[in-house]
Amino acid sequence: MFKDVESPKCYFCEHGKKIPNTSDVVCSKKGIVSEDYVCKKYSYDIFKREAKRKIKLNTSKFSQEDFEL
Repeated sequence: MFKDVESPKCYFCEHGKKIPNTSDVVCSKKGIVSEDYVCKKYSYDIFKREAKRKIKLNTSKFSQEDFEL
């Protein structure tokens, strides 16, 4: 679920805020940095993480006979 946690990024830091329409982050500690930058003040903020939704199963291609033994 949280695959990027093992590789920290300023994008997920509690001190950073994404700049719209760019790949930069405004950090309250370091100023403007790239979203991949990480400093020693990094602190992961779980609420900045967007969970990926599960793929819905397309059941329209199955029939009742597919589930019979």
